[in-house]
Amino acid sequence: MLFLTGYRHEQLAYGTGGPRTLDNLYTEAMIREAFADFEILELNSVDKELHEGSGHQGMSAVVELVARKPL
Repeated sequence: MLFLTGYRHEQLAYGTGGPRTLDNLYTEAMIREAFADFEILELNSVDKELHEGSGHQGMSAVVELVARKPL
């Protein structure tokens, strides 16, 4: 099983933590391509409050993945 949470491109507008360049941010399409060999169980783009220390505080644009590697 794979569980992934990453910041989306829209995170730059929030400025509440995470990477500061587009090269280090994700889209659903990028995730689907990167994990094309996996069975994607859930893939969601959401905006939500994060409170994970001084580097990640406030409203955030994230993509969340739950996937299973085929046997």
